[in-house]
Amino acid sequence: MKLKTKLHTLMHRAQLISPLAGKTEETGGIPWWALIPSLLIITAVLVWLWLRQESNKTEELSSYIPAGYSPHPKIEIPPQPTAAATKISDPIGKAKPAALENDDLKRIEGIGPKISSVFQNAGIHTFAQLAAAETSRLEEILREAGIRIANPETWPEQAALAAKGDWDSLKILQERLKGGRRV
Repeated sequence: MKLKTKLHTLMHRAQLISPLAGKTEETGGIPWWALIPSLLIITAVLVWLWLRQESNKTEELSSYIPAGYSPHPKIEIPPQPTAAATKISDPIGKAKPAALENDDLKRIEGIGPKISSVFQNAGIHTFAQLAAAETSRLEEILREAGIRIANPETWPEQAALAAKGDWDSLKILQERLKGGRRV
């Protein structure tokens, strides 16, 4: 009996020392499930304190950043000229608006999208300009662009027909070509 009383006394003292020691309603303490909100509140306070500390570190670091500094600098894009304002003269000497100037150079046998864009970048935009260009100049443009397979020997001839609008003659000529080369 004495041992039982001592055990009961020790358990009671342990519960007084540690509130999380599992008090029950029988002993007059708080049930275990009632401690959950307290734990959540304590956790929330600790997280808040940690975030506040991190915020202070950020403010400390920002004091070292020079005034007016932005990690994303403002990029100014110059205004683009309108198609009506941009004029490019062709070999004949007539000035045309840039929007109306470009011909589809891919209609020439042997010229695909890549070569067409290379010629556009080199300033050859029309069939008339391509017809007026010398084959050696076309080869030079292609070499500078790293294109070695293409053979521009018939392109000025085809372009001359296209510039005149003689599509039937162009079609007949292209039937005798393979990749822009005479077969």
